[in-house]
Amino acid sequence: MRDCSRRDFMLQVGQGAAVAGAGALGIGLLEGEALAADARVVVVRGTDPRKMLMAALTVFKGLSPIVKGKKVVLKPNMSFKNPSAWGNNTSPEVAVALATLIAEAGAASITAVDHTMGQGGQSIESCGVGPALRKVKGCQVVSAHNRAEYVKKRVVKGKQLKTVEIPQAAAAGEVLINVPVAKHHAATKAGFGLKNLMGLVWDRRHFHEEISLHQGIADLATLLRPALTVIDATRVMVNNGPQGPGKVEKLDTIIVSTDPVAADAVALSLTKWNNQNLVPRDVEHIQAAALLGLGVADLAQIKIIKKRA
Repeated sequence: MRDCSRRDFMLQVGQGAAVAGAGALGIGLLEGEALAADARVVVVRGTDPRKMLMAALTVFKGLSPIVKGKKVVLKPNMSFKNPSAWGNNTSPEVAVALATLIAEAGAASITAVDHTMGQGGQSIESCGVGPALRKVKGCQVVSAHNRAEYVKKRVVKGKQLKTVEIPQAAAAGEVLINVPVAKHHAATKAGFGLKNLMGLVWDRRHFHEEISLHQGIADLATLLRPALTVIDATRVMVNNGPQGPGKVEKLDTIIVSTDPVAADAVALSLTKWNNQNLVPRDVEHIQAAALLGLGVADLAQIKIIKKRA
């Protein structure tokens, strides 16, 4: 697929910013219409997260066009009270490198938010991501465990998910940047960016028990529209996820894209998940998100750019 021009890229950023100004972090972007086409995915290998991110972001003209002067919501995975080496939370080093670059690019504020699996946000502390992010100038860390601090939103384009409660701390943002960890997930075969958005909802039981989990994930992605997806695959839990412990592979890889569906589709090819080689059609929520016009799932239509840093 051809590279988009700078004009196309700026149009996409402008669309996101326009909607963000109307409500929250790109919620309801074009009421579910497709983003400006940009099915480029950068796959960077290296050992220094900052250098890796900088190498990837040059493809998208850097972070300034997306975050300068904006209230940025950062969505790392901080769900489990496990050490970083387990690979089921975002690496503190990747999260900090990204948050630092966002700050340096002129963001008005950075709020890292997660409704974690640990009571009272204990996992945010014990996984190391929260304490590390608080050292980044201008970065606030929010544990979204108080339902009174959630707001209800309609999911206009949702097929099964019709309303959802999200943290006010997230809803107040203007730009959403998703920074999931790549890992095996027993319920979805694998979990990357699209699945990570479930950390911004109050009632996860509804997804697991009352609607199709996969369609619910896709429907949620019509509401929560990240301007950028950064998948941490520096070390990944390849089985027994999401909680683990499981087998961890050190891949030294970061994936970056403005297309959340394409990012997930490419991440599947990194390794075997629970001893299975998976392609996008094997993961229902990736296909469902593509059918909703949220991005490209067909690997033949994705331009994969490989770099070393």
